[in-house]
Amino acid sequence: DENDVTKYRRLLQDVVENREMLPGARDLALDALVKEADWQGRDDWYLSLLSDESLYDLKVNGRSFTGLTTLLLYSPPDKYAKMMSSLIESKNQTIRLAAAKNLISLLESGNEDAVRALLPWLSDPKWLPDVPNARQRLITAAGELKLPEAFTALNSIVLNEPELRYAAVQALIPFADLRAIPALKFAWEN
Repeated sequence: DENDVTKYRRLLQDVVENREMLPGARDLALDALVKEADWQGRDDWYLSLLSDESLYDLKVNGRSFTGLTTLLLYSPPDKYAKMMSSLIESKNQTIRLAAAKNLISLLESGNEDAVRALLPWLSDPKWLPDVPNARQRLITAAGELKLPEAFTALNSIVLNEPELRYAAVQALIPFADLRAIPALKFAWEN
């Protein structure tokens, strides 16, 4: 019965929105709401959650759960990428971070909108807070897509960031661009 579905959906929404609930309960309720078939108002409701900093990293016993990234993980890769790409420019830091986390979750899918939106992070490691392996994943994705606008930043990473040098070298190879030779030579010698 549709009335029951609406009633139970609202109860699950209340769990997600309640900051007093345990993080695991909030994550499970969010999972249930975004894994089901799309429902009227879901996207607007979901977008309203991005400003809730308590949902950014739902942890139980030190382990982070998918939280706000679940919707993107269970949707076609292109469905929310443009929306998140526009939110990365938000003046609200919480919304910006949530959008970035969502875009990072799309890197493995090769989503060009996600990669392009995150490109400033290649030139400025402090543009976003450290997310384990995320810049390395961005470097790899930028190389796989051969994005010309990533070339200069990848060169700079080879020269200046030893911990990411190998990933940046691998990302530069598909470009087959002679301008990369000095950086590649530097990497070879170091």
